[in-house]
Amino acid sequence: MRRLQRVSMQLCQRLGLVAVAVIRDEQHEAFCREQGAIEVVISPSGRFHESLPGGPVDLALECVGEATFNSSLRCLKMGGGLSVIGNVQEARAKLNLGLVVVKGLRIAGSSGATHATMKALTALHEQQPLIPAIEARYP
Repeated sequence: MRRLQRVSMQLCQRLGLVAVAVIRDEQHEAFCREQGAIEVVISPSGRFHESLPGGPVDLALECVGEATFNSSLRCLKMGGGLSVIGNVQEARAKLNLGLVVVKGLRIAGSSGATHATMKALTALHEQQPLIPAIEARYP
């Protein structure tokens, strides 16, 4: 799991949001829960919208790209939002415009952080430090 998703789960927890992690195999489940995920969906097929606990969500973070983009859209509530914060696949995602229109969805890309956003994040970190995940240790 990438660093961005790890911090995202911690931030959700700090902001009082319910974090639902979607993973491809069960080997990452314990780690996701340690990082603050309340629910973990194991979806090797990438069709996680079909088994989302609690039903549709207000906000989804899209970190993969084409393989999960449409499932991320389909898991949103009416008026929900999709924040695209990563694209690890080269393939272009297809967009179902009808779904976006009928459900009144919002899609936003991330282009970095503003000064105000970084100030708010720093204040949140001062209240309770974000804990980075260490992927490897070297002598």
